[in-house]
Amino acid sequence: MTAAPEPTFSSLVAQAYRKGYAQHGEIDLKAERFENCLCLVMEKHPDSNGPAATATWVDYFQTLRTTDLYLTVACAQPTELAWKRFITAYQRFINEVARFVSPSNDVARELAENLLSDLFLPDGSGRSRIASFDGRQSLATWLRVVISRRAINHGLLKWNGFERGDRPPDVADKASIGRIEAAIRSNRYEAILHECLKLASESLTDRERLMLLMRYDEGLRLVEIAKVLAVHPSGITRQFQHIHLKLQKKIVSFLAVKYHLGPEAIKECLLDVIENPAHSLLVFLKASQVRGAVVSKHG
Repeated sequence: MTAAPEPTFSSLVAQAYRKGYAQHGEIDLKAERFENCLCLVMEKHPDSNGPAATATWVDYFQTLRTTDLYLTVACAQPTELAWKRFITAYQRFINEVARFVSPSNDVARELAENLLSDLFLPDGSGRSRIASFDGRQSLATWLRVVISRRAINHGLLKWNGFERGDRPPDVADKASIGRIEAAIRSNRYEAILHECLKLASESLTDRERLMLLMRYDEGLRLVEIAKVLAVHPSGITRQFQHIHLKLQKKIVSFLAVKYHLGPEAIKECLLDVIENPAHSLLVFLKASQVRGAVVSKHG
């Protein structure tokens, strides 16, 4: 019996192009442009010397999210049809992730809007920023990481345990995105993050801890907290942003100074704080509240 012939690069590209078309429809993407992009992606594979149909190369190709690449390559051209499709498929997901990592709806809205603009605009090399997506993970995962890092960089991070809503749907991957990566990060940094969250909570003032507990443990609205503390609601919003930024800076400082972690490791830690429900600052805030009550009783 004759063995099936090895697939060629062109045949794999053609198959991926058909799948992309079936998923996203006509978005003004030529097959030649799609093939050129996949060539560049494959050249980055360490076991590949261009589109040579070795078993290792073929296996690597088949792990790529080519239907997502079909969309992002068209967006990078750019084409109006591609961006319309991108917005239809991912606008809701982007909005929900932005709300998840932001301290307020206004901040989340600005974060989501700025992300879409930045993905469209060219980077330092003159390419649209969305062209940096290489298909090695799902587009939803890539967007989630981009949004989370942008929130971290701008001090807009809400710590896990605060206003956690439903997990945003992954429109491109129905499996739990990043589950393996999250488990690895959790095992690697669990003890460190536990200590850092404890130290960060202890750096807060009594008023700051009270504000966080009222908001995220008791579920009070900002206007209700403002009334309790006799301040204007707009001032409460700024104070919460200040507290979030203060917590972030403290944790980053502890990770860098006490545990000697580099920038990439710190980013992984902060991402784990966002995603891992085991890391909740509320545990330490409540503990501080209990200790304060005991001290007041016996003082």
